[in-house]
Amino acid sequence: MLLDQIKKIKQQRGDTIIEVLLSVSILGLVLAMSFTSSSRSLNAGTDAANRNQALAYAQEQVELLRTAANDGAIKDFPTNGSAFCIDPSTGGQQNVGSDGLCHLNGESIFGVAIKYDSSNQVYNVAAQWQGINIEDQVSLYYQVPADPITTTPNVNVSISASPAVISYGESSQLSWNVTTNTASATCNASGAWSGPKANSGTLNLNNITTSQTYSLTCVAADGSSMTRSAKIYVSPLPAPTINFSASPNPVTRGNRVTLTWTTSNATDCRADGGPWGGDKGTRGSEASVPLNSDTTFALNCTGQPGAPSKRVTQSVTTVDVAPVVTTLTPIVYGNGNVYFRSNINPNGYATTAWYEWSINSNMSGCTLTTSAFSEPAVNYAITDTRYGSYWGNGTPVNYYNCNSYEYFYRVCAYNNYNPSNIVCGDPVLFGMLAPSVTTGGATHDVKAGVSNSSGWELAGTVNPNATNVDSCYFKWDNDSDLNNGEQITNCSSLPGGGAGNVGVGTHIDLDWAYRGEEDNRNFYYQLCAHNSVGTSCGSVQSFHTQ
Repeated sequence: MLLDQIKKIKQQRGDTIIEVLLSVSILGLVLAMSFTSSSRSLNAGTDAANRNQALAYAQEQVELLRTAANDGAIKDFPTNGSAFCIDPSTGGQQNVGSDGLCHLNGESIFGVAIKYDSSNQVYNVAAQWQGINIEDQVSLYYQVPADPITTTPNVNVSISASPAVISYGESSQLSWNVTTNTASATCNASGAWSGPKANSGTLNLNNITTSQTYSLTCVAADGSSMTRSAKIYVSPLPAPTINFSASPNPVTRGNRVTLTWTTSNATDCRADGGPWGGDKGTRGSEASVPLNSDTTFALNCTGQPGAPSKRVTQSVTTVDVAPVVTTLTPIVYGNGNVYFRSNINPNGYATTAWYEWSINSNMSGCTLTTSAFSEPAVNYAITDTRYGSYWGNGTPVNYYNCNSYEYFYRVCAYNNYNPSNIVCGDPVLFGMLAPSVTTGGATHDVKAGVSNSSGWELAGTVNPNATNVDSCYFKWDNDSDLNNGEQITNCSSLPGGGAGNVGVGTHIDLDWAYRGEEDNRNFYYQLCAHNSVGTSCGSVQSFHTQ
């Protein structure tokens, strides 16, 4: 309408410079008035939300003062006019900061302070906030009852909510405990919950949308009772939500994990736990440092001014991966020379390995070791071939250090991230051995048409144990003492120098040795073999003649 009037004036009288300037000034004034009105409406809405939040903090402090008065703990609070506040998690005194306020729950724009007015005997609870343009506050008052409880009741009830201030739709936990001077008390809930309750317990409350008061009344056996309450305040502004993960989890010791996070209702995030810190965006993905122990990462995010902050953690477990080792059968060649062999899978880690050998399979007697050798971090099996304690064609191990011709060896290893986790393969027999001998059967050499014969075939097996057998024979006699006056007959052939069992035998003629005294009696025999290491004999066997 104003623009139309200006246009009519111009049409009736024509334009002058003063008239144009006047028109522009009037139009600017109208727009400024419209912007100011809109800005005031927005600021009024924000100030109202801040006032509600501040009032919730003040009401919480009043409730904590009331609880302290009922419990007799209010006498511990300052009465000299100095400022303080009450920690919601403990119910104890919390000192104010340099600005004279307590900033609960990590709030920056909200603060509370309590001062005792001795002239009026009241506590002044002030909650202050920083508005859009100004600093403002609300105040509540609490007066201690004139006749406070001065004697210890027969029943005492404590109840609290953690956290006591939440955002819309968040969760909290009630905790309560009842003590009596006599038998247990009978307790019933009222307010936002109901029904009989145990003398102690916890209750998880989810998806809370309105501020609620939870009361608990307990009656002792003598009839005395007490009622206590806990209130959960719901902030009108939502706290940030955070999705935070670490992968892989668990992770092999010495490796990294990838930290990934997304948020909503968040304006700023900061890492504040474990080997991870600094400002972070409201979403992102980042590799950690190498982890050598179990680690917890934490991310703290803040949202709109006045909204509760949110902190989440992610715990990562580290695990050790040991090498997989197998002791293989050694390669024996020549006269007692041997190659040590093993399979080693380092499982992705730099690995140190060595060989041990002993005269016992439990590796407990005269144990010797080779020098340690390292393998690269690989993911496939490798075969290690060692000649004694050296690579390639070096000097063989001096087996004689333990005065034995029989040894057991095994491979042992650890990954270099965890030297204390040593793994060993099963022991395997090796060494410069005398032949292994087994005395076999005896067969009567029966001739056609003859009822009795002095001819017998003796048998057995010999394992040269990779050392050439230069002597193979049977000892036999008509008594079991084969080390005194016995007969000796060589094997029909020598078993050679291999590493497996070879059957051997011989023919004996009893009549030749005993001349008619061989009938109907026991005879005894034993197989023996010798190589450069020594002589071995099998067990003593027997047969009976007709």
